[in-house]
Amino acid sequence: NVLFYRKDVLDLYRISDLFVLPSLREGLSICTIEACLSNIPVLASNIRGPQDFLCNESLFYCNNVDDLSNKILSIINSNNQSMIETNKQKLQKYSNENVESCFNNFFDMVEKNL
Repeated sequence: NVLFYRKDVLDLYRISDLFVLPSLREGLSICTIEACLSNIPVLASNIRGPQDFLCNESLFYCNNVDDLSNKILSIINSNNQSMIETNKQKLQKYSNENVESCFNNFFDMVEKNL
């Protein structure tokens, strides 16, 4: 079923056992970040974007059904708390505080060089 626009997306994450993002091209995927922060296991294509903030065990090779199915089976058959925590830790570099600090440092550098 296609869900279209929803206002209860966070509730959907909370009742989900797993989030999968099969994509050939992706940037900083907000839905993947939301899933990580909702404390569920996340799998995503091993492409630019998800590679930046997901641990290796959360990544599967594009167009490789065997790799994806093996990762799903691994999640079903194991405790995923370390994957969840690792992904949340990697996401900290994109926190508001860190992004704001990077912007401030950049603008300070630009201002000093004017």
